[in-house]
Amino acid sequence: MRAWSLCLLALGCGGSDGDADLGTRDADVAPDLGADAAPMDAGDGSVMADTAMDAAGDVSTGVEFTSFEREPFTPSGCCGAEVNIAIASDGGERILAKENRNGFVFFLARDGDGWSDTNVTEATSLGRPFSDRSALALDSRDRPHVLFTLSVDSAFRLHYATLDDTWRGIPIGDSDVNNLFTHFAIATDASDTPHVVWFDRATLALRHAVFNGTDFDVETVDTPAAGDQSGEYARVAIAGDGTVHISYLAIVSGMPVLRHASGTPGSWTLEDVPGIGAGVHGSMLIDADGNLHIVSTGLVGGRADGLYWSVREGTNWTEVELASPDDFRFSDVDAVLDSQGRPWVAGGRSISGRGFAMLFYPRGSERAQLELRGDVIGDALESVGIALDADDAPFVAVANNLLRPQ
Repeated sequence: MRAWSLCLLALGCGGSDGDADLGTRDADVAPDLGADAAPMDAGDGSVMADTAMDAAGDVSTGVEFTSFEREPFTPSGCCGAEVNIAIASDGGERILAKENRNGFVFFLARDGDGWSDTNVTEATSLGRPFSDRSALALDSRDRPHVLFTLSVDSAFRLHYATLDDTWRGIPIGDSDVNNLFTHFAIATDASDTPHVVWFDRATLALRHAVFNGTDFDVETVDTPAAGDQSGEYARVAIAGDGTVHISYLAIVSGMPVLRHASGTPGSWTLEDVPGIGAGVHGSMLIDADGNLHIVSTGLVGGRADGLYWSVREGTNWTEVELASPDDFRFSDVDAVLDSQGRPWVAGGRSISGRGFAMLFYPRGSERAQLELRGDVIGDALESVGIALDADDAPFVAVANNLLRPQ
């Protein structure tokens, strides 16, 4: 395994703590940022990097940057309750975010030096979403495929929308996915067909759906035993041969388990992944060699604590701890693979109305630490997203803002 570097973004924000539905937390204490923690203000709104290096001074990552430029998504800073980010083939950023005041989901695209935006729920005539989570995937033609929930018949139903000249929306099945940090994800296969996975709150089971050209064919992937549950924090990736891979949290006899499901519609194989990572938040990823990567937090006392990277090469799983339970507690985690198949991971949380984010990335051959600082950038950090451009440069979406490397 390669060594890793830890990069801490300390972001002063206003708002409430955001640890989802993981239970009661102990009193939060802001992390000690050390003697070198004074904010480094570039004077131009950028977030500067501390110059502390490892003993060798090795800063090689395949991409070099010393600061992040902070840019609001929209002039009004409307959309920060839930953020998703992807980079299109033309290098332009694409963001899906929930509008804070009225709860609409907006799709935003880089348009020259600014942004164009669309109210997805209005454009699809689907009304106002009531989800604390949304999900975004771009297909091979850069078409966006998005998920969110709507309140229907006193339940929260999953809805899909895509942009093909105009936006169109379709409800998916009849599952109640609840409204507290709902657990669902979307990915497209080699033919640009969307696949959706989610946790059905009524049956406590993992569900999968694939688009058939008109509607979604829905099936249950993992039905838990009595007293157990399967499918929270479901994340999905699709291999080049069409195999669907899903990571998720299962509760077995009261204990959290990271579980991996793989297969195609109608034929699924389930396995429990060894280690401390429990599938909470995080991502399911596949590299160019077909190796599987699952990045997720542990689950300690009902809290999303610690950060773990599980890799399967062949049939064997190994796990690397990126952050111990004593280091950081997370409200959201997102990860993406670079061109060398290495995960870059962004995690965040809010403490007493102040947002913090951590960026983990490969840096040379040893683990080093780089701290980033910035002034107030928006609301408390409920959500974080990360994407890499064609040069493996990281773009991090938090609250109402995009952080771009400089």
